[in-house]
Amino acid sequence: MTASTYNETPIMPGELEMLHGLLRSICRDKSIDVQSQEGTAAAKELIMHFQSGVHDGSALKSAMNTA
Repeated sequence: MTASTYNETPIMPGELEMLHGLLRSICRDKSIDVQSQEGTAAAKELIMHFQSGVHDGSALKSAMNTA
């Protein structure tokens, strides 16, 4: 992914808390250890969706479930 394909605006503390909660929920739903390689991959994908403009928690979770 190139820098031009996503928003490089810093993730704010409240947004980071939301993303962390979503990651824990997604990993729990998929029986993935958050600190495993699969958990890391899920975190990267979640951030990618967020930086590409998906900021709603439900939409982010839906995007993760369809990937």
